Amino acid sequence: MTNPLTRDTDKDGLDDGFEDLNRNGTIDDAEFDPNVMDTYINCGGKYTLAHIVDMLKALSGHNEMPADVSDLNGDDRIGLEEVLYLLQKIACLRR
Repeated sequence: MTNPLTRDTDKDGLDDGFEDLNRNGTIDDAEFDPNVMDTYINCGGKYTLAHIVDMLKALSGHNEMPADVSDLNGDDRIGLEEVLYLLQKIACLRR
């Protein structure tokens, strides 16, 4: 059961509403358990899904880009290419 007094019960950086998208209390396909920290799929080392969410928020203008993210493709900006690369690292699809 999630804590109704906090946005992020498991303190993994992902809001409970993001993890349980339809808010039905069950873990459906493409959802995460809001009671379990979601770093277990992390082959990306220090990067987590919360990191990716922060990057996407920054790209949409809602917050600052995390300081430890760098330009990976040499175009002098952080963009969706970096997000996709880090998602692949986290999912262990890229070494």
